Amino acid sequence: MNNYAVMEKIGKARCVLHRVQGKVQVQRQKFRKKFRVKGDEEGVPATAIREVSLDWELKHNIVCLVYVVMMASEATHLVFEYMTMDLRRHLDSRPENKAL
Repeated sequence: MNNYAVMEKIGKARCVLHRVQGKVQVQRQKFRKKFRVKGDEEGVPATAIREVSLDWELKHNIVCLVYVVMMASEATHLVFEYMTMDLRRHLDSRPENKAL
């Protein structure tokens, strides 16, 4: 996570990131989602595994990409491409008869 600078916090475990090299931004914004490992659990949280596997299976322009999966002893971090709205909000904003 040293290559990223937190630009904005969104909730408890989510934030907007910029990838940096030195003090220079080198890529567009990314979104980090953090899955904490609870004391009584071992390994990667099931929700993180489901989210990554679904993302890798779904190839669509309205589904954001997972760029990096980083694992540490206390948490798993997923770094996604940054989207201005989540999928639910996008689907709600579309007319009902319009196909994806």
